[in-house]
Order: sequence, then C-alpha cells, then structure tokens
Amino acid sequence: MKLLTTNQWDLPGFGAGTKHRRIEGYLHEMRIFVNSVCNHRCRFPEGQTWCHSRDGMVGLGRDMDSESWLYLLEGLDRWNMHSLKIAGMEPTLHPDLPSLISATQSFNMKDISMTTNGFRLVPILPNLVEAGLNRLTVSLHTLNPSIFKTITGGSVFPVREALDLCADFGIPTKLNVVLLRGVNDDIRNLLEYASSRQFEIKLYTLLWQPHFESDYNRYFVSWDEVIQPLSNDWRGIELVEFVNSQRYRYTLETENGIKVTTSWFQHKTNSIYNICRNCPLNSRCEEGFMGYGFETDSNFLVNPCYLRPELRFDLKPFLERKYCSVEKRLDRIANDGG
Repeated sequence: MKLLTTNQWDLPGFGAGTKHRRIEGYLHEMRIFVNSVCNHRCRFPEGQTWCHSRDGMVGLGRDMDSESWLYLLEGLDRWNMHSLKIAGMEPTLHPDLPSLISATQSFNMKDISMTTNGFRLVPILPNLVEAGLNRLTVSLHTLNPSIFKTITGGSVFPVREALDLCADFGIPTKLNVVLLRGVNDDIRNLLEYASSRQFEIKLYTLLWQPHFESDYNRYFVSWDEVIQPLSNDWRGIELVEFVNSQRYRYTLETENGIKVTTSWFQHKTNSIYNICRNCPLNSRCEEGFMGYGFETDSNFLVNPCYLRPELRFDLKPFLERKYCSVEKRLDRIANDGG
C-alpha cells in the first residue's frame, strides 16, 4: 500500500486509517455520448457557458443509431469492457434510449449507468430500469429554484420529481454538483436532502478552459474548502489513485452515512506523459491526458485530452481488434504526441 503524499494528509477526514488503492492501466469502462443536444445550458451568472463548451467533440448533430450502437457493443465486448456510462449531451432526449440500453443485455456488460439532468426523466425511468439501467447520476447543482434557473436556464421542480421517483424505485442515484464560489458552495441543504433519500453526492470543481479564464478565476472553489466548515462531520473512507489517468478519487462519509466523492488531478508539469510535460497549457490544465478514461460519441471519435482536439482519433479500427491495439495508440500519443 502506498502512503498518502503530504498534501493529501491535510484533508478533512483523511489520515493513516484511510483505505488506499492504486489502479494501473486505462479503465475498462466507456463513457458514450448518445446524442449532441441538451435542454439545459449550464452557465456562470453572467451568461458564459461552462458545461458543454466542448460541443465540437460530440456527435456533430447525430444521434447514436441502433446499428452503430450494436457495432460499438460488439467491439467493447471484444475488449472485455464491462462498464458503460451513457451521457448526452442529454441522453433522455434520445428518441430510442430504452432500446439502446436493452440491447446491452446481450453482451458482457455488468454495469450500465447514465448521467442526466433529470428534467425529462420521469416518464421514461420505468422503461430504463426494465431495460437494464443499473445506476443513475443526476445533475443537481443546487436546490434553490432561483439559483438553479440562473445556472441551467430551467426549473428544478421536474428534477426533484424525478429524484423522488428514483428513490421510490430504489435505483442507486448520485447527485452531480459543479461547485461555483458564492453561488452554490454551501452544500448543507444538499447534504440533508441526500440523507433523506440515501443518495450519494459527487462534487466537481471547475476545470480550467482558455475561453472562460476570468470566470474560472472568479468562481473556482476547491472541494476541500467547501467541506472544511463541516470537517467534524467527515470520515475519509477511501482514496483511489488512477495512475494512468493522473487522478485521485476521494470517498468520504458524513456522520449520518451519506457518501461524497470527488477528484483531484496531479499537476501536469511533472506528468508521467511527455505530451503533458511538453504542452504549453500544462501550468493550467487539470484533467490532462485520459483524465476520466475512455469516452466516445456517435461518430466513434475519441479525444484523450479535452484541451487538445487535434489529438482525437477514430475508434472504429481499434474496436475490430484486441484491446491492446488502442492501448498502444494511446501510449504512442502520450509519449510521442501522435
């Protein structure tokens, strides 16, 4: 077991008794964008979007069709990839989402999860559960209706109705929260809400992007700063180091049993990858190379770095071969830049 580094000891609830694991290699899970539109537009209070600002990566306006979906599943089965994370932009806008999920039952998929804003979830949730959906992640940046509308442009009430239904179904549900300083960084009400329904919470901090640097500097707040006032309530359960993703995942628990997860990325100036160490953006980049693992879209494009769209490549030739083929391609990009 590797000891926690000095800067990781000084976090609320973490210490020598915290379980610590290291995971090597690229994860055997795939995040899939099944469409390229969203009915919310998450933004800073002044109007600049911070979510879905990577539109060029995702699908080029095309929904994932059944033929492409089956082709992808066959390839992932060949890779022995057993976990799918379905995303959107907003997947509930896909016209045939239950059928896509149902098709996964013919393959070796042990875990099917979906990330959604929840606004259109109520009428289709029973069909999704019947089709084989195992877990849900619902974006709920705040319970405050006014702040929610400022951030998303929509209403929080359909989302809360969907979450009530999730609790009724008993489907494991996690709440995604992107923290904005002075906007939604007081999470006490959210913790109470999650406690009443046995939901987990995932705290995200803003990732720097060049086009909203001033907003980033104004609204960035670290997750440990947010929970510091509540530090007596936290117990660090586990810290997982994803070596190839240069990322740590923290899992904490409140005194009444609510789990909270969050992540911290290693600095890229001393990255394990040549492409990150030599990148002109490395002093500000946080996610970096393969930060959250594999993701693809309806055109089977993979982009291993969210700040470097020129690195994207076509996944199709690799799906037709063994998993090691895409590992070799990623290693070549990481070390040689292409």
